[in-house]
Amino acid sequence: MDVSFLVLVVIITALAFDFTNGFHDTANAMATSIATGALKPKIAVAISAVLNLVGAFISTEVAKTISGGIVEDSLVTPGMIFAGLVGGYLVLRYGGPAWPPPGMPPLPTGLAGFNTLVIALSSLVLGRAVRAMRVLDARGLRRGLALSATLGAAFLALQVVQWMRLAGTGLSFTGTTYGTTFYLLTGVHAAHAVSGVVWLLIIALRQKEAWVPDRRQRGIEVCAMYWHFVGLVWLGLYLVLYLL
Repeated sequence: MDVSFLVLVVIITALAFDFTNGFHDTANAMATSIATGALKPKIAVAISAVLNLVGAFISTEVAKTISGGIVEDSLVTPGMIFAGLVGGYLVLRYGGPAWPPPGMPPLPTGLAGFNTLVIALSSLVLGRAVRAMRVLDARGLRRGLALSATLGAAFLALQVVQWMRLAGTGLSFTGTTYGTTFYLLTGVHAAHAVSGVVWLLIIALRQKEAWVPDRRQRGIEVCAMYWHFVGLVWLGLYLVLYLL
C-alpha cells in the first residue's frame, strides 16, 4: 500500500477524531448565528474552523483527558514532533529506489534559501529586542518585536508562494510520497511559525508602558526561545529537504 495513502488516512482519522472531541462544540456555538441569519453558513463554518485552530494553541485539556495514562504529555514537545517527522522522511528517502521520483519538479532552492535568511534575520532582530528589554529600553523592545513579527509574516508569505509554485508544476500532497512528506514537514513548521508570529504580535501590542514590567519579561524570553527554535528547525529542514 502506498505510504502517502496511509498518511492521508491517518490525517483524515485525526480530523474526524478532533471533530468528535471538540470541533462540534465550536460549530454548535455558531448555530444560533446561522439560525437567526446573523451570519451566512460559509462564514460561520470558517469562523468555527479558525476558532478550533486557535483553541489548539490555547488549551489541550481534551487531548490530555483522552490520553491520560497512555501518553506522557511532557514528552510530546515540538522538538520531538519534528525529530519524528524528519526521521520518518529520512527513512523513506534512503529506503526508496529514487529520490525524488522521476518527473518530479525540483524544489526552489534559491527561494527557500532566501526565506532562510528572512527567518534568520527575524530571529536576530528578536535577539536584539530581548537585549533592549534587559536594559529597560521599552521602545526598542516594542520595535524589535514588531519587526521580528513582520519578518516572520514575510517568511510565511514566501512559503505560500513556494507551495503555489510547486502545486502549479505538479507536486501535490497526495500524488507521491515525495510530495506528501515535503508538504507535511513544511506545513507543520509553518503552523508553528504562525503561532510564533501571533505570539510576537500579542506581546508587541501589550507593551504600551514606557518600561517593561517584571511579570512580562519572563514571557518575552520564553517567546524568544520558541521563535529561535522555529528558526533552527527551518534551517534543519532546509538542509535536509533542499540541499541533501
